[in-house]
Amino acid sequence: MFLVKVRLQLPAKVNWTLRVLGKRPDGFHELRSWFVAVDICDTLEAVPAECSSLSVTGPFGEGLNEVDENLVLKAERKWRKSGGDAPPISWMLEKNIPIGGGLGGGSSNAAGALWLLERSATCTVGNDKLVDLAASLGSDVPFFFSGQDAELRGGKGEELLKRVPSPDAWLVFVCPPVEVSTAKVYTNLGASGLIAENAPTAEVNRSIFPAVPGPNDLESTACDVYPQLAEISRKLAAVADSQDIPRFYLSGSGGCFFTVCSDAPTAHDLARVVSSLEADILVARTHSGAVLPLLSS
Repeated sequence: MFLVKVRLQLPAKVNWTLRVLGKRPDGFHELRSWFVAVDICDTLEAVPAECSSLSVTGPFGEGLNEVDENLVLKAERKWRKSGGDAPPISWMLEKNIPIGGGLGGGSSNAAGALWLLERSATCTVGNDKLVDLAASLGSDVPFFFSGQDAELRGGKGEELLKRVPSPDAWLVFVCPPVEVSTAKVYTNLGASGLIAENAPTAEVNRSIFPAVPGPNDLESTACDVYPQLAEISRKLAAVADSQDIPRFYLSGSGGCFFTVCSDAPTAHDLARVVSSLEADILVARTHSGAVLPLLSS
């Protein structure tokens, strides 16, 4: 029975690579993408209350209080509609993952809400239904709910194709104040010959985890749609050349760029180099093991 406060750390993710293979009959695009969780974490807390509510704090929490489209609240509504039962919940979300940055913060929050609801419920919905609920909330949510280490994902991002140990790496993130609309990026991707049959076989079937990130087939379009991203991208390319490091790539549809460093001192040194850019600079390590703790059966 849900009697006490429960708290959970919710990692972000990067799209280590992202290939767009073509447009599907349902209007979505077929993807192949390596997902890797990273230790930039939102914190989600659930407390039994007289009535349900949501409070959002943290450096990226502005404007998110009591918004019906918030994925925490959507996850709760769907869970209850599917037969889950728990007392009303006061949700407290600390947002440390940039919004609209391609790091999956909203999806991670939705997965965490499902996890907390199921763990603390008076009546659970069961693991099979939870997996279906996760997929219905967004294509990235299944990775956060049941993902582990580095995963090659297909479909819209909801299909697990392969899993390998996460790389042990430090990442530097450059996140300009641009909240990117994923739908807008895909809409502008356009009819640019992205047909699965024309995609190189090596890319379609690629299942070996690459040592360095990239490419990201959405980056060019995102930079066209959001000129501020294009400007940041040009500056980061110059930094990568001067520092002799792997280039910065966009994660997902953007707008956060990231690159990989071998250790913490190198990552923090690079963060200082790019600190003059008009962006939030974050340093994080890759996350190993399950993205969320495993629910007891």
